[in-house]
Amino acid sequence: MRVSALAPVAEEIFGFCNSRSWPALRACYLEIVGSSVELKSVKSAPVLEGGAVILIPLAPIIDKLGLGLLGGEHDQSELRFPPTLQYGGKP
Repeated sequence: MRVSALAPVAEEIFGFCNSRSWPALRACYLEIVGSSVELKSVKSAPVLEGGAVILIPLAPIIDKLGLGLLGGEHDQSELRFPPTLQYGGKP
């Protein structure tokens, strides 16, 4: 499958990926049916009713990105990516 086939839903895919932390995305997959895309938990079953369905598990992508950022070192693996703002800290 060519990546260009995902162009019609690319904006929606990036929106989903930008709205959640990497650990949250790691527990999800993308389900693409026609021009519709949904972000679903790996615990939920995909809807496979008629027509072509594209399922993209995000864990392998997140793992590869993490290795690229952290190299072989895992001493910072507890950090959440992308960075998130946490309230209640000292100024």
